[in-house]
Amino acid sequence: MIAITRIASIAPGKTGEAVVFGHQVAKYFKDKYATPLEVMLPIGGNPARIAWYARYDSLAQWEALTAKMLAESALCLAFDDNPETAGSVTTAQAMGDHLMARLVAAGIS
Repeated sequence: MIAITRIASIAPGKTGEAVVFGHQVAKYFKDKYATPLEVMLPIGGNPARIAWYARYDSLAQWEALTAKMLAESALCLAFDDNPETAGSVTTAQAMGDHLMARLVAAGIS
């Protein structure tokens, strides 16, 4: 089994909204990818955090998804007219809508 955890910070006074958002994200992943996510809040330590936890049955299942995303990212960088950027940028800044279109076409929407 492969387990993936993603953690995000919560702005002061926004815990309730963050929990609602966390459950919306979990529902989206379950509906779209058939991957149930657990929404978690810390018991101790920094209380201004929220986390999503996913489990994959096998390394092959996780690698198949990762390989598709990596291949589409490489094709996007090589062949699409991406926005001009400089320095260290996120995937969204570097490839934006072009990558989203490729991932949707590859069945990773």
